Amino acid sequence: MGLLLDLLEPLPARIGDQSADLLLDIENLFKVYVIHYKATAPVKQTERHLAKTGASALVLFTKDNQNFELLFVAGAEAEMAKADRAWVERFLNQLLEHKATKDVLAIEEWVRSVLKEQAVQESWRSKRPYTNQGLFSEHYLETRLRETSEWQEDFEPQRRKLLELYEEKKELLKNANEAQTEEEFIQPVLRLLGFSYWVQPKTKGTGGAEFPDYVLYPNEGAKRQAVTQKNDESKLYAPALAIAEAKYWERDLDVRRRADPCDLAASAVSPAFQIARYLVVLRSKRHRLRGKRG
Repeated sequence: MGLLLDLLEPLPARIGDQSADLLLDIENLFKVYVIHYKATAPVKQTERHLAKTGASALVLFTKDNQNFELLFVAGAEAEMAKADRAWVERFLNQLLEHKATKDVLAIEEWVRSVLKEQAVQESWRSKRPYTNQGLFSEHYLETRLRETSEWQEDFEPQRRKLLELYEEKKELLKNANEAQTEEEFIQPVLRLLGFSYWVQPKTKGTGGAEFPDYVLYPNEGAKRQAVTQKNDESKLYAPALAIAEAKYWERDLDVRRRADPCDLAASAVSPAFQIARYLVVLRSKRHRLRGKRG
């Protein structure tokens, strides 16, 4: 397992008929166990036993020490969630901090709320909030991406700020057009995510001028250096992390609408095709640049 779980020095234990390891015992009132299983996680059996005895506990079920099911039981109440090893490590670190307070009721409430929120987030993620059109392999998106150092970063503070921003703006966004959506929501989101951005740079496309909504840079210095190169598009885009196209809330990205009053400008193509066209234009420019250097 992870380093933290090794440091906890688990003790052999049992929950009914199930063998388990006891990770934490808080004032003999709230206990944290881990159960390793081979085929199916014995969640229901464990929940029934804990509810019958009136125990208050958190149980981690794992088959491979990489993915976990978490069961919290306090009397007749129960919460379930799923998480990967990195999330469990962060959660246990925070639980150890709460343990120092010795306030068992507060700890139980905190665990309940964290698992409830994690269950919501995992449900959202399981719906696959992306459409893969072959740009990346499914193995990379589902497995390799999660192994990167960037994926392991704790994004929780930013996520909470984004959620707060959405809750503040969600009613307003229902009636906002594209420009209003950008000002009220999209630009604050970009800033929260740490991007510096340049708005609607003119780019020469095959059919005329193109105007991507945003070019995203890692910081203000990179942006400043790029945008001062007025007559050299390659230097404008070279330090960029991405380009972004903004649309109003709930705009169908796969549908072409020639006369949509909420769009900032009329377009003969769908938003999805629009961003793909920008990428083709920029990719062709990069190939031409490499060809000249070669």
